[in-house]
Amino acid sequence: MFRFHQQIFQLDPGLGREYLETKFVVGADGAGSTIRKLIFPETRVVCRPTYRECYNGNLSLDPNYFHWFLPLSCLRPRFDVNFKGEYFLLEGALKELKDEILQSLQPYGFSWQMQPLWQDGSLSGARLEGLTGSFIPVRGNILLAGDAALMQLNVSGEGIGTALKSGRLAALSLAEAMSSKDNLDVIYRRHLEPMVNTLQEVNLWRTKIEEASRESPAALLAAFSDGLRATLDLE
Repeated sequence: MFRFHQQIFQLDPGLGREYLETKFVVGADGAGSTIRKLIFPETRVVCRPTYRECYNGNLSLDPNYFHWFLPLSCLRPRFDVNFKGEYFLLEGALKELKDEILQSLQPYGFSWQMQPLWQDGSLSGARLEGLTGSFIPVRGNILLAGDAALMQLNVSGEGIGTALKSGRLAALSLAEAMSSKDNLDVIYRRHLEPMVNTLQEVNLWRTKIEEASRESPAALLAAFSDGLRATLDLE
């Protein structure tokens, strides 16, 4: 039985700590996962802040497309415009590329005088430093899923689909572990390894795109397009 200590953060300091005893632990606490840091302290994970702003207005861009902008002729930093009905989102390195965003979008009707309806942000692009080796996110009776398990797609920056799939495999593994004599780490590794290998292969496009960016803008766009297509073709 694994004893899992969870710090409870409340305004009332008198609550202190709560001690939970559980047979299994699932870490689904995002790209900056605390549980991952506790059970894999030796891993060096790289991630970056991504900002998002929502605007109510019109841009003369086709709303039926997701628009990527790579203003510095490299994979990152970058930003995108994503239409949501009568609203549009700016996402990406918004603080770092403030001048480039205005230069890129001003011809389409954007101005920084437009006030966002709301703003938020997250950590994205979580990956092992150097992209070496495969990472099977389970140790003992503790497993990770989604962004905590480094399941983000490095080309598109998306993680919803891989989070859903790894979450389903986590649930299947837990159910199997409770009804069999096999250990959870053996079961989850068996279920997840094909997915990890596929993601590792697809995420190699990040290196290919960065190499292409050193050749020419045209080579960068071609490699980026091919990398996105490979990402979108995942099942």
